[in-house]
Amino acid sequence: MSPTSRPIKPRAIGLVMRFGYTLCGGAPGVLTRTRLALRDGEVTLQAPEDDPLWTGETVLRRFEAVGRAFGRRAVIRLDGRKLVARA
Repeated sequence: MSPTSRPIKPRAIGLVMRFGYTLCGGAPGVLTRTRLALRDGEVTLQAPEDDPLWTGETVLRRFEAVGRAFGRRAVIRLDGRKLVARA
């Protein structure tokens, strides 16, 4: 995550960590194929389109919780294609 002008709350950090573990299931190397960034009022997850990891209901719910924790919209970009997670 990129540093922001606002301090990051410990709860938000915890939600990011929980989301990361949910996304990779503890498997080494999975997270290296993704990027998580704060920018332009969004929390953005960049992932390869052919990777089914991002599609699960739990993954989407936890990513949306990350967005809410940062007061931003949760956006998924799959190989550049933008998908907005539910609010």
